[in-house]
Amino acid sequence: MRTIASKKGIKNWLQQLHGQKFDYGSQSQQAISDLLHHLTASSFSDPALVKSFFEELLFLKVYPASENIYQQAVSAYSGLLNRVQKNNSLLKELANTGLPVTTITGCFSYYLNKKLLTQKGIRVFLDDVGGDTDALMQLLGKGLTDIEQEMLSEEKLSWKKWLALFWGNDKHRQLELIIHQIERSVKGITEREAVFASFKIYTCIEQESFPEINKQLFIHADGLQKHSAENIFKFSKKLIRPVPVSHSEKETLVQLAQQTIYRLFKETDPFTYADPDQTVYLEADRGISVALFFMESEKQLALECYCGYLLLKNGVPVGYGGGWILGHQCRFGLNILPAFRGGESALLMIRLMQVFIHQFQIRSFLIEPFQIGKGNEEGIQSAAFWFYYKMGFRPMQPDLKKLAASAFEDKRSTPDSLRSAALLKKLSGSIMQLQSTAARQQIFYDINAISNAISHHIGNKYGFNRELAQKKLLKKYGPVKQPVPLSVLLIADMLHEHTVVDPSAFKTLLDLFHKKTKDEKKFVILLAKQRLFFSWLKLLQQHPMGRS
Repeated sequence: MRTIASKKGIKNWLQQLHGQKFDYGSQSQQAISDLLHHLTASSFSDPALVKSFFEELLFLKVYPASENIYQQAVSAYSGLLNRVQKNNSLLKELANTGLPVTTITGCFSYYLNKKLLTQKGIRVFLDDVGGDTDALMQLLGKGLTDIEQEMLSEEKLSWKKWLALFWGNDKHRQLELIIHQIERSVKGITEREAVFASFKIYTCIEQESFPEINKQLFIHADGLQKHSAENIFKFSKKLIRPVPVSHSEKETLVQLAQQTIYRLFKETDPFTYADPDQTVYLEADRGISVALFFMESEKQLALECYCGYLLLKNGVPVGYGGGWILGHQCRFGLNILPAFRGGESALLMIRLMQVFIHQFQIRSFLIEPFQIGKGNEEGIQSAAFWFYYKMGFRPMQPDLKKLAASAFEDKRSTPDSLRSAALLKKLSGSIMQLQSTAARQQIFYDINAISNAISHHIGNKYGFNRELAQKKLLKKYGPVKQPVPLSVLLIADMLHEHTVVDPSAFKTLLDLFHKKTKDEKKFVILLAKQRLFFSWLKLLQQHPMGRS
């Protein structure tokens, strides 16, 4: 039987729970057990308190000190979920909080909406249109009969009345119709996304069930491993264990990744456009596992491999991000979900990087300015720069490297002074690098410089006519399998006058890029062995046009 506790009493218990969860001593654990008992037995429906309780329970599921605490957290989580589902007014108040079983309404991509329309346990429907409604009606009007189109021209209706008159009031069906008509009328994912985005369509997602994966459970009897001095590049290969997964399990992992971030009102291309067949799943120690995602061929990058990841612990998503891989270099980013900050973030980062080393033979990791606060206020507030700095990353720019070292080593420095917004904004321009000692020379491929050099070359030699450039280059380098990125042909074209381009070696390179569309993970490993190609990139990024 549930007891009634005051709002102040519930808030006090939750504050105690939040403070105690980081203490793995026996007294604190007993206090946590008692608090879970009180909170589970109490009846409360304040949205802010319910959300807070959800987040505390998630942390305890991921970082339990004992089997008993874990089972209590799992039971309390399930019970709270059921209570929310049965309370319609609470469900409405919790809308757009991102909590399980609550609705999410926002602007999502064409492709994500298309995928959600076919997923079990999910209902997605049209909520509103904030963009060009006349263009939307014109698009949908193509599906009407001649006489209906004549009637349409006679009377001006609002888009809502128009949709209801010609296509009914079922909002799920209305969204299906929009997706279908775009698919019929527009070719290519990129073009379809642009048309869909122009309508600024808001969709509402209702989720009845959630994808689950077989999980490994780790009990943190030894407490949290907050810091680690281990060498990221030196570890036992047995630490990272690839786990065979079926096609249906790969699809579940993709759905779990998509759900994790659309409930944060975010999307990332490797999740949205994931090719389930290429998904890889790996396990490490302390309940850590990682799912890697590769995009469908039409969305793959020209030179790099944009590999997304979902980071899990005890089967619960705790972080996400991606790596942009080129040769032995990986531009990297990590996002720890809010409920799990204050846990084993440093260890999670280390294991994640070791997964990339294990799978792609990475020798150089780069953290770009956005990740540490350049145009990203959250990066400043979280002092992300120092998180990476303490793990061994250093700014590549000499002046910023000197500034960081001076601030960090100053005996007068305090945690508050290091978190100074003024200091962090200066440091946010850093490109931070951590490189293996096994790398004989600095590994740094500047994609912006390479792209700039290619753009200048197209303008100077082909008058910015990319179709002409492709036609001439395909003829110049002989018959090649398609698709091959035009950028690869242009790189060879730029350097042809300055270095010898061996036709047979270049043909091998083009064949390799053709295979990229089918197995991107294998492509990454094989491309890293193409020393000729990477010597070209080094020359190209030093080109005056690349540095402009």
